[in-house]
Amino acid sequence: MRHRVGTSVVNDSKFTKFADVIRADVTPKGETATGRHSPLMGGLGMFIPTWSKNKESAWEWIKWCNSGNKTDPAIGKAWVENSGQPARLSLLHEYTSIRPYFAGLVKGYPQAVPFVSTIPEAFTISDLIGNEVTSVVAGEKSIEPRSRRWTTE
Repeated sequence: MRHRVGTSVVNDSKFTKFADVIRADVTPKGETATGRHSPLMGGLGMFIPTWSKNKESAWEWIKWCNSGNKTDPAIGKAWVENSGQPARLSLLHEYTSIRPYFAGLVKGYPQAVPFVSTIPEAFTISDLIGNEVTSVVAGEKSIEPRSRRWTTE
């Protein structure tokens, strides 16, 4: 089983034939008089468990994630090329040439609202849906239901 991080797999031609047409931009403005652009954005919570056997390494990773490319620029490039989407604006700006959808994330950042779960199951639901959609985009699954057709009846 392949682990997916972020949404970079949908822009990677190794995983989908749609890589060249998938883009990101600021979310549409709401249709009401008070509507606004409000993309949800989240990031990683970083902590070191008390039971960690590599506290020093974990601390170095956390420092790097929060200090820009000052530590070692090769880490940022490897992260983007092999893993996906960093949460730092500096890396989003720097690696838009590798991941074109980063430009849309950068544009949406100033209007972003934090992703705060309103129901306990929200992260599990998001993960399940995201994995299913990614499997279709990557060609691992068909979008068609296996045993029955879904109707509105």
